[in-house]
Amino acid sequence: MKKHKFLIISILTFILFIVFFSEYNANETKKILDAELIKAEEKLRIAKEKNQQKDSTSIDIDSTFNNID
Repeated sequence: MKKHKFLIISILTFILFIVFFSEYNANETKKILDAELIKAEEKLRIAKEKNQQKDSTSIDIDSTFNNID
């Protein structure tokens, strides 16, 4: 009976360790994904601003060509 008791306690301890580690890993993964999402949103915002600046400069150039004609 002692062998079975030790085996059961070992298995339960191992299962608890796996559950704890998987929960910790899930929380860390969520933090990493949230940080990556913030970086991606910042890159998208910068790209939109650059695109708007490019559009405004091309409009200015086009208007000067119209004035020359």
